[in-house]
Formats: sequence, structure tokens, C-alpha cells
Amino acid sequence: MNQILSVELPKKKSKLRTQGGQSNKASTKSVVIFFSIVLLLFGIALIGISLYSMLGKPKTTVSNTQSSLPRIDVTQNATELEVEISCTNEIASIEYKWEEQEPQKVDISGKNSTELKVNIPSGTNIFTIKVIDVDNNTNEFSKEYVGAKEPNITMLEPKFESKTGKNKIPVVCEENQVIKYISYSYDQGEEKKQEINNTTAKIEIEELEGEHELTFKVGYQDGTIGRISKTIYAPTLSVGTDAGYTKFIINASDSRTIEKVSINFNGSKIEEAVNKESYTKELQLIPGEPGTNKLLVIVYNKDGMSLTKKVWDITRKN
Repeated sequence: MNQILSVELPKKKSKLRTQGGQSNKASTKSVVIFFSIVLLLFGIALIGISLYSMLGKPKTTVSNTQSSLPRIDVTQNATELEVEISCTNEIASIEYKWEEQEPQKVDISGKNSTELKVNIPSGTNIFTIKVIDVDNNTNEFSKEYVGAKEPNITMLEPKFESKTGKNKIPVVCEENQVIKYISYSYDQGEEKKQEINNTTAKIEIEELEGEHELTFKVGYQDGTIGRISKTIYAPTLSVGTDAGYTKFIINASDSRTIEKVSINFNGSKIEEAVNKESYTKELQLIPGEPGTNKLLVIVYNKDGMSLTKKVWDITRKN
């Protein structure tokens, strides 16, 4: 019996393994089929959503692409910003400003590129510039810049050089460090420069009649450059004669108001209070040889500026 049992038992175990394998295979096959169906349905759903997005959703047009915006390039040098502007279309307007200062508009038309130079004020300030083209594409640039300190410039009362007949303004600059040079220019024109190499600079600059923007640049030993600009108002003055050359005719004007006029005519001195923007006076010439009549006129305005002219009747022929 022991032999029979040992033979029969293994057969039963073998039968059980066969049945379990078939069941596992069926179960695995069902799972695979189920997930295949799910994936298929999920794929169909994705395709449907994509088709709806492509066909059903309205299209959006971007009008202001990055390439169509005006281009603004800003480079900083010692005393100013160099701004380069370029557009695909014509530029309609340019406006820039430093914080706490009035906006400045650039007059431009018919161009799609331009270059600007903007002075950097002393201290820390934010510079902002806005460019708009004819299609209303707009680009704006804003950045903080640090300008060098303003030089310690003092302008003294103008003086008249009798030999040259020119009016000069004495200028003094005193600093705690060595001044290498000082330069000046009127209305962003030609720059005139003088070497100093001292802590104090004393120069004389030519005075111009009327309203002008006067700019000073001071270069220091450490390589920094100080800059200061100021609008100055000097009187305008002319001395002419009548057709018969019988009198001097003085005409003066100043938008800041003429305070007084001082006249030295043939040794006689006259000083008149004016307090108006214009002044006119006629002086009768004394008969005699050419050069007999000598006139020195000084016009003073409310800002403390003055202008002097010296005239002889040397061109007279009668």
C-alpha cells in the first residue's frame, strides 16, 4: 500500500498544476485585452480632442510679434547715453525722460532708424524711452544709470576785452581732487578744451549773445568726468547808424529783462534804468574827422549777465 500511495499522490499534484496554469493564462489574457481596449478608447478620445481643437477653436493672430517691435539699443559712455533706434516700419514718435524731469519728444518723420545722444544727469536716475511706429507697434526701454557728480563750477560777471572787442566770462572750478582738464561748448557744438592738472581751474570763455545752452566737462585724475549744463541768457546788442551817418542807433533786447544800460559817449557817461525786454536810444554824432565819435555801451540783465560793445565812427566818409 505504501507503494500505491506514493504513486497516486504525485498524479493528483500534477493535475492541480495543470488546472492552475490554464486559469492563470486565461486571467492574464483577459487583463491584456481589457487594457488594450482602454488604451484604444483613450487614443480615440485624444484624436477627437485634437481634431476639435484644430477645427472648432477660432484662430488667434498676434499682431505685435517681437520682430515687428521697434528696436532700442542703449550704450553708456562717460557722460551720455548713445541710443540707436530701428524699426521695420516708419517711426511715428520717440519720447524719453529722466525721472522727475519733463519728457522730451524727438521730432522725426519718414525714417525707420535714428540715433540719439542723451546727457546723463549726476546721481542715480532712471532713464525711460518709448518708441511707436506708424502701425502703433510700441516698445519701451527703462534702466537705472549713475551719472558722475556735477563739477563745482562758478561763473563770474562777464568782462570786456578792449583790445579784441570780445566779451569773456571768467569761470572757476575748485575740487578736492586733481582736475586734468576742463572743456566747454555752446548748444552741443564744438568743444573747447584746456589742460589744468591742478585742484583749481580758472579759465575764460567767450560770451555769446542771446539764449544758449552752455555745457562744461571736467576730467579728473581718477578717470571720471563731471558734466554740468546750464541755459544762460545774455543780452543782444547792436549799434548802427542812420543813412546819412549823423547818429548812432542803439538797440538791445533780453528775454530775461534788461535791468539797466550804461553809456559812455565821447567821454560823457549816462546810466539808465530800463526794466524792460527791449531798449532803443539814438545819439547825435559830433561833426569832425572819422573816428571823432567814440561809444561804449554796456547792457545788464536781471540774471547778472552783461554785454559790452565799443564803436568808433571810423568808417564815416562825410
